[in-house]
Amino acid sequence: MKQTSTHLIDSTLFSFEESSVDFLDIKLENQACYSVEQQTALTEIDTLDSKLMQHFHNKIKVQPALTRQLVSFQANKPMPTYRWYKYKEAFSASLIEILLSKYGIASGKVLDPFAGSGTALFAASGAGIDADGIELLPVWQQIILARECLDKEFTKDDFNSLKRWGTERPWCQSKVRIPLSELRITAGAYPKQTFELIEQYMGAWQRENDRVQSVLRFALLCVLESISGKYSCFTERKRQQQPADGETWSRPTKKVCLCLEEVIVVKNKPHRKHLSGSSDLVTTYEEIRAGFVSLALEKNRRATSFVEQARSLKAVASQAKTPADLLIIESIQPALLTASGYREKYRFVPS
Repeated sequence: MKQTSTHLIDSTLFSFEESSVDFLDIKLENQACYSVEQQTALTEIDTLDSKLMQHFHNKIKVQPALTRQLVSFQANKPMPTYRWYKYKEAFSASLIEILLSKYGIASGKVLDPFAGSGTALFAASGAGIDADGIELLPVWQQIILARECLDKEFTKDDFNSLKRWGTERPWCQSKVRIPLSELRITAGAYPKQTFELIEQYMGAWQRENDRVQSVLRFALLCVLESISGKYSCFTERKRQQQPADGETWSRPTKKVCLCLEEVIVVKNKPHRKHLSGSSDLVTTYEEIRAGFVSLALEKNRRATSFVEQARSLKAVASQAKTPADLLIIESIQPALLTASGYREKYRFVPS
């Protein structure tokens, strides 16, 4: 799997020049209505869209099976690695797997020109198909590269380093702090103590190798929104959700530790030595048929002794001329007790 980038510098992810982001200070009330030119352009777009739909009407079909729960990020929630970074605008890995299976795509190469967090790339790679992706935004590049590093480059020592971070929490005692620059839109997103803790976390990872740093950065990205009170949000309601002072240290630390713990558990499991992708879990028709045949033969083997007992019982019982004669045939008394529902411990006394 390859990922193409125009640039990838760590500073672009956590450092921004304030002068370059002034345009983000948007006044929503100034956009209440469109100008005449904008309205004309939107109308033209709607017209072109209608013509396009009409031209391809016989090619476009509604697929009721592709529900929102299946297609959207919601389907990623039970899937490790895919759910770690909550990119709610992303589609699900399940959708990619369904499309590859439906159209019988088992080889070739997948190209995703807008790779995002890498859903299509990793889902295709998991199915044994080469995948290339193009992504310009540094945050998505970091996520893709961190996950690829976990899949292909992480060593036993690297996992031990993550375990140490999860148990010892070295950032809490770190004296080194890397400044966390802010956008105007995110100013005040974190309580002061949480903000300082993030900077200590970034300072502490400088002691690790590039692979471990990549995953630690990924873990921080995964929890940034959940530990903030007002992350990229304009509403006062979010601001009121900021944690109390007593929680500002414990919550981010707990979130990061949980994320690191799940990374270790999922990525360090023994089953990964035997399963390279979801295709390894697919049972072929021949294997299913062989399984049913084997099961039938096994049941036949186990039933053989009971069949022989039934035949012997039939041969003995055929000597009786009336039902009452069955009661005096001593050799079939245990079988009669079993057939009547009584336990064998009950003593049989003929009348």
